[in-house]
Amino acid sequence: MASKTDIFDKEFLSNLQRLSIAAKKPFRGALKGEKRSPKRGSSIEFADYREYVPGDDFRYIDWVLYGRLDRLYLKLFEEEEDLFTYVLLDESLSMAFGDPTKFETGQRLAAALAYIALSSLNRVQVSTFSHRLTHRFGPKRGKSSIYPLFDFLAAREPVGPSNVGRSLREFNATTSRRGVVVVLSDFLFQEGYKEALAPIVGRGFDVGCIQIMDNAEIDPGMEGDLLLLDSETGEEREVTMSPAAVKRYRDQVSAYNAELREWCFSHRANYTLVTTDMDFRDVVMRYLRLQGFLT
Repeated sequence: MASKTDIFDKEFLSNLQRLSIAAKKPFRGALKGEKRSPKRGSSIEFADYREYVPGDDFRYIDWVLYGRLDRLYLKLFEEEEDLFTYVLLDESLSMAFGDPTKFETGQRLAAALAYIALSSLNRVQVSTFSHRLTHRFGPKRGKSSIYPLFDFLAAREPVGPSNVGRSLREFNATTSRRGVVVVLSDFLFQEGYKEALAPIVGRGFDVGCIQIMDNAEIDPGMEGDLLLLDSETGEEREVTMSPAAVKRYRDQVSAYNAELREWCFSHRANYTLVTTDMDFRDVVMRYLRLQGFLT
């Protein structure tokens, strides 16, 4: 990952603090934060009325409404609590492709998303996965965790084959509090992604998938006799790429990505595709806002 002093300079960090992680639904938190909770509390945002019952706090009686209706009603307010934000970063060997690599792009995105969440007083957990959940940071809360988080991400590197099913089952089994889950990956899993993501969506997590690819994977632009190497299994295969074969490849990649996008949308999960050549600051400050990941 790029050092804290170039991509994450003071100006960029200041801009990140103006953003928030987007949540489609309220979640119960643990401490006061900046996201709405389904509980009724005593913050400044009005929510609803209910009839007064003996023992209620007189301070919340709406006396104007009493004067109109001659009945006692209590004003209810939204209680703001911290949002649990989970970032899952794919560190399997397929993420080592590209310049910058897909993994480096994922590291930067994970760092930016976590910084935004920590700046909003949310609980943040960042985990990496390949054949299983490999490393975990948090849950942490508060800006004091930001630079330890950067150091945690900087120490990671792609390793091993991927098993997204096992990884997300471990996440689901070891995570008690629901919240926003953002998965950063190329989503090039031999075993597929649907059965892995479905239980998390089904439990009520607010899921977002950021697919990271290199342009050479989308359109290789190469023809002739090639030797292909599977970065995770080490398998080699000789292929002849004619113009027709290159077109079929492009069409299949496009269809695969479109299927992932449609699956996400049909399950009320966010989706976007980020390529490694995109300007990182623009991706965070503009693109992810347009795609509904940030507000």
